[in-house]
Amino acid sequence: MSLKPYFFSQLSDIVQHAHPDALLVSGDIFNTWAPNVQAQKLFVDAVISLHDHSPETVIVITAGNHDSGSRLEAQRKLWHRLGVHVIGGYRRDENGGFDPSQFIVDANGKGWIVAAPFFHPSNFPAVAPDTEPDNRQTMFFEGLLDSIPDDRLPVVMMAHLAVDGCNFRGHEDQAMIGGQFTTELLALGSGYDYMALGHIHMPQKISRRAFYCGSPIPLSFTEDYDHYVNIVEIPARGDEPQVERVKVNALRRVATIPADGAPLEEALQSLADFDNDDNSFVRLLVDQDEPLAADAEDRARKAVEGKQCLFCHVQRKPRTVSRSHDTPFHIEDTSEFNRLKPIDIALHYYRRANNAEMDPRLIELLNQAIDSVNSEIS
Repeated sequence: MSLKPYFFSQLSDIVQHAHPDALLVSGDIFNTWAPNVQAQKLFVDAVISLHDHSPETVIVITAGNHDSGSRLEAQRKLWHRLGVHVIGGYRRDENGGFDPSQFIVDANGKGWIVAAPFFHPSNFPAVAPDTEPDNRQTMFFEGLLDSIPDDRLPVVMMAHLAVDGCNFRGHEDQAMIGGQFTTELLALGSGYDYMALGHIHMPQKISRRAFYCGSPIPLSFTEDYDHYVNIVEIPARGDEPQVERVKVNALRRVATIPADGAPLEEALQSLADFDNDDNSFVRLLVDQDEPLAADAEDRARKAVEGKQCLFCHVQRKPRTVSRSHDTPFHIEDTSEFNRLKPIDIALHYYRRANNAEMDPRLIELLNQAIDSVNSEIS
């Protein structure tokens, strides 16, 4: 059994047991804009299974920054026949105006779902022709909330973005989370009873009404925390939501050995001492100034022979960058950049990333590679 069906089987059991009025998925259905056929089939099979386990549940799926919104909702009308609402982007009305109704879903008379897919901060739909770009996001969410047909029923908002104050653990390798900066929660409007946020992997409470459910499975080695599905109950309009977190078991967890890193020999010994019956995905974290030995990966694989874990890779622990070693380039135009030598750019980058000078042996190898490329070009 593969990892994703293992999660879906648990989610189907949760849905069958709880029989919720609605099941919400706030984006990042796939990890790429062009998922392969196997991934698309898995998505279709999973959604149909969820519907079969609780036919009365309204399913709402929005596109995230990893998805192609147009591809995701290509079968929108077909999905609608099953009570599944797939919302990937924005379509203007026949007069070219703002049409909020396409984002508002009726949860069978139990409440309203305002389902906003991912939009880049600079590309939110304009509520009015004269809307200033900096105000588009706020006016978009306020426009949706103002368009609720019946304000007496509970309102749930869905959004896929990073809000101020959220915990980014799981996104450490991204300078900007998903290509965007954070957004103030107040910029998402007011008047909702619960905000179902997507995009950030770590489950967390942002406010008494706004929550990240988090990713259902670990997607990086820094996601060594528990993962959950949120079951939310809103007794009546204006009531504070009651949120129950249901833990999702991973078929394989993730483990970093050693947790805080160590020199290669010590790290390899920790890997050899790893529990034989633990089936986690494992990475080896090396903390040393010297370059990694060329056979580090092979030695790590041999250290886990006979164990249940799955070794993935060796990683050097990132160094804290000190700007005292930094001697930045001052480039006025592209012609000046073209006069820089490749080795100088590489040395500058290495110095910034590692707070140290590049090892002479590595410089020699890099120069050889540059000479080889230059000879092929000439």
